[in-house]
Amino acid sequence: CGTPFPLGCLYTQITLPVTVGNGDIVYNRVGKSECYSILGWFAGGNASIHAAARNGNVKHVSWANQEVINVLGIYGVYRTVVYGMGDHADPSVKTAASN
Repeated sequence: CGTPFPLGCLYTQITLPVTVGNGDIVYNRVGKSECYSILGWFAGGNASIHAAARNGNVKHVSWANQEVINVLGIYGVYRTVVYGMGDHADPSVKTAASN
C-alpha cells in the first residue's frame, strides 16, 4: 500500500519537510505543535503550522518540518516544527547562521 510518508511495519521515526518560505533560511525561534493517535481509533491535538508558530512565538515562518513517531500502529505522535523569526532571539536556539 502507498502511504504519504515512509512507514515502518514495527516502528517509524522520520522527519519530513512540509514547506519552505521564499527567502533566506535563517531563524532565531523554533515552535512545535503535535497531535497523537492511539490504536488508530482515538486521535487528538493540534499539529498545525499556526499552533507551532504561536507556541514558539515565531512571527515569520522560514520553513516547517513534520516529525512522525509510530509504534506498531498502536501509538503515534505527529509533530510540526516551524523555524522562523520572532521579535527577540531565543537564546536556546542554535540558528542556521551559527552552524
